[in-house]
Amino acid sequence: MAFWHNHSLTIILALIGSFLTAAAFIFEEGKWFDLILGLGQGVLTTTAVFFLSRYFKETAKPEDDPK
Repeated sequence: MAFWHNHSLTIILALIGSFLTAAAFIFEEGKWFDLILGLGQGVLTTTAVFFLSRYFKETAKPEDDPK
């Protein structure tokens, strides 16, 4: 349950991106294929960024004065 609580947006985006990528192959190569495949790949890229942002956080901000 903790995994769902921490990554629910990531899981939903992964499902949407996978669905769009798979749905693109229904169409022949052309405008609609490129559009849907591009959307799916964009959503999957966003999924990767959200997943990795949980583990990589900025701790030292250059605009803060060291004290």
